[in-house]
Amino acid sequence: MKTMSSKLRKTGMETMAVIAVLVATCLTISAQGAKFENEFNGTTLAMAETSKKETSAKAETEAEATLAAFSAYLVEEKEVELETEEWMLNVDNFFMDYQLEEATEAPLKLESWMTDATYFGMSAYLEIATEETLNVEEWMLNVDNFYVDFHMEEETEEALKTELWMVSYTNWDRK
Repeated sequence: MKTMSSKLRKTGMETMAVIAVLVATCLTISAQGAKFENEFNGTTLAMAETSKKETSAKAETEAEATLAAFSAYLVEEKEVELETEEWMLNVDNFFMDYQLEEATEAPLKLESWMTDATYFGMSAYLEIATEETLNVEEWMLNVDNFYVDFHMEEETEEALKTELWMVSYTNWDRK
């Protein structure tokens, strides 16, 4: 970031210098043109010469002010030199060593209080459920109970008959 900022600053300063040179050149050329006119046209009034001198003096003063403003941008700025401090050299400030220990847990066991209904207030729900044994019944052995045959019937339509009103021009000729 510092490199990019310094490059941008340098480019900005170069641009300002070019602009300052262009402004100074323009002002110099206009001042020389005014002087040339005064020398070429010697019959001008003294009042006009005084006015042009004031204008050129004013222009030169403005040019000097502009150049002074631009020269402030051309001053090279220097950053304060950084110093290395002691905490920067201490490696412990930047690296941490972790020592991982493997967690070993005893396997879970069913304890007596876990099955005691008085702890949970649910003595009515802690009955042991007994299921009847499953038996094969006769309907389970009958194959007809599991397979169904479908018979698809084909639909047939009668052919449409042409009726008299369909071919009558009186029904369709509507002008």
